[in-house]
Amino acid sequence: MDLISKKELLEQTGISYGQLYRWKRERLIPEDWFIKQASYTGQETFFPREQILSRVTAILQAKDQYSLEELAAILSPEAAGAFLSAEKLAAAEEIDSGLFHQLSQAAGPSEKKEYTLLETALLAELSALYRTENQRITGKELAELALQALPAVGELHGLDHLCTVFRSGERLHLVLSRAASPLYFDSGVKVLLSAPLGERANQLKLKYPAGIPAVQRKAGTDHE
Repeated sequence: MDLISKKELLEQTGISYGQLYRWKRERLIPEDWFIKQASYTGQETFFPREQILSRVTAILQAKDQYSLEELAAILSPEAAGAFLSAEKLAAAEEIDSGLFHQLSQAAGPSEKKEYTLLETALLAELSALYRTENQRITGKELAELALQALPAVGELHGLDHLCTVFRSGERLHLVLSRAASPLYFDSGVKVLLSAPLGERANQLKLKYPAGIPAVQRKAGTDHE
């Protein structure tokens, strides 16, 4: 797991020690992300790099719009079952229109009408991959992969999952695993994507709050 030290995190994001630990108390940052490791100074705190940087960025972008209590409710893993309709999903800028069209064609009459939060996050990650790798991956190929993966995503509980897309020979594959359990492949496998679905899901929840249960707004809340 790629880790970042607390000192480096504070320097890179510009947040204070007090903000970091207040966000921990408010459950905006999971306690198990605070990883204690021995160092030459005694003990140092580290974090999973990609997850914590994504989470801090999301909090900083949203903290003027929501109170800390509201953010905690939005970022709660219990909101994992939230969904967007197919119509809203097709209009979301995170979803590549060409990929969504290919997915709709591949699904045919069985096309989904509603997408869970993790399903939406999966399609957002695959869309990002398609936009960067469209010279090597066809929309049809990725849409068929998405269609095969969506039922498995629907069985997941919580948000702590990693989406890994890789090519072995001529075939494209997708694996879903716990974010804390990275996968290791032999040299014959080319990994194209390794992304935490939970952080993408949280970004979507903050951007499309109408797609999740309404959060009660409170007047005069603290937006630190």
